[in-house]
Amino acid sequence: MDNKNSKDTSWEKFMDGSLDLKTAFWGYGFFGSIIIGVSCGILAETVNDVFNIVYVISIVVLIVGLWQCAGNYKKNMIKKKQSQMWGTLTQTYCVLGVLGLANFIKDLL
Repeated sequence: MDNKNSKDTSWEKFMDGSLDLKTAFWGYGFFGSIIIGVSCGILAETVNDVFNIVYVISIVVLIVGLWQCAGNYKKNMIKKKQSQMWGTLTQTYCVLGVLGLANFIKDLL
């Protein structure tokens, strides 16, 4: 987003890739995925299997947002002529997350 609005929420910044990488990774990518995983796991076991679908969709959304934040981080580091390592590692984490999610879906089917 070129027109930064001070009313943008953390979630909006995360989804458009403008949230700082530290907050995106730890807040949404790491702790967010744990909260979603535990919540949906318990609900899928105790309430209904539909929460497995909620889990898959939620994790895909988190991975997409995290990928975008890492991509923007890398672009900013290129402009500053600094290391892009954390952006690259975060995108590697995203790829591993997709592989884990694919395995989860395979086990569901």
